[in-house]
Amino acid sequence: MKMEHNKEKKLRYVRSGNEWFDARRFKGKWDDMKYFNDKEAILLNLEEKTEKELLKKLGRKSKPQIIIVDGVDGVGKSTIVENIIKRLKEKDDLKIIFNKLKRRRNDDKRFEEPSKEYEWLLSCRRNQ
Repeated sequence: MKMEHNKEKKLRYVRSGNEWFDARRFKGKWDDMKYFNDKEAILLNLEEKTEKELLKKLGRKSKPQIIIVDGVDGVGKSTIVENIIKRLKEKDDLKIIFNKLKRRRNDDKRFEEPSKEYEWLLSCRRNQ
């Protein structure tokens, strides 16, 4: 099965083991290769040279940091994260994005009750 999704020129990097390569080097050679676009690749562990080139291309000084807080309902995750964000904004001039994902939702019948069947859809909706 050929990788059709790399027809978009956005997917430029290929990871093989711990090394990163320009996707054009592997065009049509392997079907099971995973391709990444610039924004996806910068979040992964790149070699220093590739990371510097990507940061320059994206107009960034440093790599973005992602923190995922997961836990059961009602233990105060959102409150803790909101307090941390408040302190970070006071201390540094940082851009912070806080996505409060609710597994039980009323806007879509599939998510009224949490289920393993639809858990992956929640993950996809986070990235939209």
